[in-house]
Amino acid sequence: MDTPRSLYKIDKDTPGSEIAAETAAALVASSIVFRFTNPHYSQLVLQRSQSLFSFADLYKGTYGGECPFYCSVSGYNDELLWAASWLYRATKSSYYSNYIIQHDDVKAYVNEFNWDLKYAGIQVLLTDLYFQREAQFSDYRSNAERFVCSLLPGSPIRSVKTTPGGGGRKGWILGLPDSSKPNGKDPVDGNPKVGDKPLDPDRGNGESRARHNPRKGLVCRDNGQS
Repeated sequence: MDTPRSLYKIDKDTPGSEIAAETAAALVASSIVFRFTNPHYSQLVLQRSQSLFSFADLYKGTYGGECPFYCSVSGYNDELLWAASWLYRATKSSYYSNYIIQHDDVKAYVNEFNWDLKYAGIQVLLTDLYFQREAQFSDYRSNAERFVCSLLPGSPIRSVKTTPGGGGRKGWILGLPDSSKPNGKDPVDGNPKVGDKPLDPDRGNGESRARHNPRKGLVCRDNGQS
């Protein structure tokens, strides 16, 4: 194989906050997975994650050396908040929750989640914490539910299209035109359609979104909200 295997690095002179923060998020998620089966390893990767997050936050910047393979369009704030959210989940440190709450941009609604844009994932992660009685994260719930509703088959505000087998279709996942879409029509995906009815049979028809108990399900309606 003759493909070049170039090496790149980030440091205080050539920062790469997206790369460092994304790696920090992956490590802290791993630390949660191994918390009970391998506590020593779990603690080790958590410490490395905290160090990487501190580095990413202290030396803010987008490193252009990774283009065209990793060209960040959305900037680095979303990766920093993504890492901070996972670090809070793992540590419950107020440092990380305060860091998240200080950034209002994470509250904005976005209709995609991918390698470059993390806000929807942050909102869903924080909403899960809210359901665990972390009331400080209540502001993220509405847009997290809107994003989930945009993905669910049969939702009246569904915006992400899938293949008949349920896989994401490249053009639609990114919100881009899809040349494979026949005659501008979507393929039949085989999923049941629910229109504007609740996605959970235990809910009544009158609510626009689930109330306080997440086990009661999520109601998606075409009224600008989930």
